[in-house]
Amino acid sequence: MKTITKKQFDILTTHYKSNLQSLPEHILADIDSMRALSKYNKAYLILTHPEDQDKYFLDYIDINNIKPREMYETELHAKVNRGCVVAL
Repeated sequence: MKTITKKQFDILTTHYKSNLQSLPEHILADIDSMRALSKYNKAYLILTHPEDQDKYFLDYIDINNIKPREMYETELHAKVNRGCVVAL
């Protein structure tokens, strides 16, 4: 799990293509790598901002190897931690 800034969190949660280019190169490279590995040609990310913390987090989901129950739990974890799962 990577710590990211609020601005990066906001860009990823809105995921407008024009804004994605303003992300750091290492995040863009990670997204491109996840897309290349995915059978759906999308990168799945979990973004969280836990309550009582001034931190924002980014993690990647290997969608090829996740079971429906695990995906449900991942989405629930994101919601509990004031976040979301996005596909880019």
